Order: sequence, then C-alpha cells, then structure tokens
Amino acid sequence: MFKGLKGGAGNLGLVTQFDLAVFRSGDLWGGRVTYDYSAVQKTFQPMIDWVEQANVDPFSSLIQFWGHNATINQTFTANAYQYTGNASEKPYYDASDPSTNPNDFPAPFVTFTFDKIGTPPSGGADLRVDSQNNITSALDTPDALRNIYAGLSFKATTPVLTQVNNIIQSVYQTSYNKPPYDFLLAEYQPIPYRATVQSIRNGRKVFGLDKYENDNIIQVMLVALLTDATQDTAVRELIDATMSNVIAYTQSAGAYRQWEYVNYAYESEDPIGNYGADNVQFLKNVSLKYDPGQTFQTLVPGGWKLGDARKRVKQSNINQFGKYRSSGTGA
Repeated sequence: MFKGLKGGAGNLGLVTQFDLAVFRSGDLWGGRVTYDYSAVQKTFQPMIDWVEQANVDPFSSLIQFWGHNATINQTFTANAYQYTGNASEKPYYDASDPSTNPNDFPAPFVTFTFDKIGTPPSGGADLRVDSQNNITSALDTPDALRNIYAGLSFKATTPVLTQVNNIIQSVYQTSYNKPPYDFLLAEYQPIPYRATVQSIRNGRKVFGLDKYENDNIIQVMLVALLTDATQDTAVRELIDATMSNVIAYTQSAGAYRQWEYVNYAYESEDPIGNYGADNVQFLKNVSLKYDPGQTFQTLVPGGWKLGDARKRVKQSNINQFGKYRSSGTGA
C-alpha cells in the first residue's frame, strides 16, 4: 500500500495521517530573478550545466519559466533558485544587501550569475537567505484564477531545449493579440538522473521513471491562468496545439520521454498508463486487495482511473493555432 500510494493518484484510498522522519532544517538561499523575455535563451545552457551538477551536489533546485502577462501585455522570463547546502554560512548574494557581490552564487548556479546572464531590471532580483516558507511563498500564482495544466518530458540537451522553446513561443505568440487567458506560462523543471537512482535505492516508486534512470530529463509544464470560464475551449485548443507540436518535434529528434507527472498532466494524457505495464498491474492488484468493492474506481469522481490506464488515446487538435514543422535536432 505504501508503495502504491506514492503515485496512486487517489485510486487506493484516503490518507488520513502522515508519520514523518523529520530533520532540523535551517534557512536556505534562493529566490527568483526576472528578466525581459529576450534573455530566455541565455539560460538554457546554464540549465543543462546545472542538471549535470545536481548529480554531484544534491542540495540545489532550479525552475525556469517564462510567460505572457495578458493583463499588461508583457512577456517575461524568470529563474527560481533554491540551495540548502551551507546557505547560512557563506556570504552569498542578497538582493537587499548592497555589500554582497551580485555574482556570488552557490556553486551549482555559477553559470547563472549576472555577469553571464545579464543584470536584471530594477527590482527583478529577489535572492536572499531566508526560510523555506518565505522563499517558496514568493512563487505563488495569483488566487481565484482557473488553471489549465499540461506536461510532457524530454531528454535534457541544450539543442532540444532551445528548439522546444522556439516551438512553444511560435504557437503561444499567435494568441497575444487576442488572448483568451490572463497569464500563459511555460515552465521547465529539470529532473537529474540522480533523483531517479536515489528513488530506486529507496525501494522504487510506481512512477516508472526508472526506465530512464540514465537520463537527465526536463519536464515542461504549460500553464494557462484565466478568469473567464467561457474561454476554456480556446485555451485548451492553444495548449493542445502546443503539446502536439512539441511532442512531434521531440519524437522526431529522439528526445521524447513518455512520462508525465500526474499532478501536471493534461486531461487527454495517460500519466498512470505511462508508469509502465508492470506498475499499472501492481496498482490494480493493490486496489483489489484493499478496495475489493472498487469504491475509489467507481464512486469517486475525477482524476485518472486505473481501468483507463494504457487505454487512453491522445486526440490531437492543431486547429487555428497552426502546426510547426521542424527538420529536427538530434538529442
């Protein structure tokens, strides 16, 4: 049951209590640095450098994202850094302290320093040593908005990441003149192979990432935030066109990795099916053992059900947003 719950997505029951092995956590270094979108491609090689470094230094985390803010018609890019290794013991850059060096980043992020990426606009850097709660709270999205997510994965290389971003931009920008959303984002979350290897050592989860245990992977999440429910269809068409084009390109480049993080998955995706046949069967066996009446399969609405796993067929709808054709870039 414990193994099944780590990826079962509500198919096995309700968790009513967590017993955790806790450890003392000090402050961490991190925050967000925001740039004009023109700087986005300067961050791609540093991201690949970081994911390699993260296999050696496990104390860092990186998320890169960019998007279009339709409320002010502005496109931006940002990097979010977190570092828990000796964060309070060294004088890393603190945006609120002018005596600190703006190029003094922790070792995993040395390729992201301002002298390499560029100096952000005034107020664009929010780096500091602070509590985990304060650092992560700064990344919250606006409240009271509808959220539509989609996610996919590909092998982490600079040429592929660059081309994936070009494709996303080419589809996204078709909507800028008449956006059906308030915010439209593309978010890149690297997954170092060390994380998968460590998971295997700890007893394997059912996610199925172990089939790519020698690969560094980038999980791209497409996010639309909107207030007007009547625009859901238009937003879904935009997301679907973007997904179809990125999948077509990454498949042609040999870089596509058939795995979606279930919490980011799009309604037409099959995240549980992509765990692999053995893991799906394991979840079904656990379900029959602990829920013989199949309450969580038949009476609980929403989510991805085990009976649908590996049966869902992705429907592509390129529609008015057009299709991007690429000659491909080798992974």
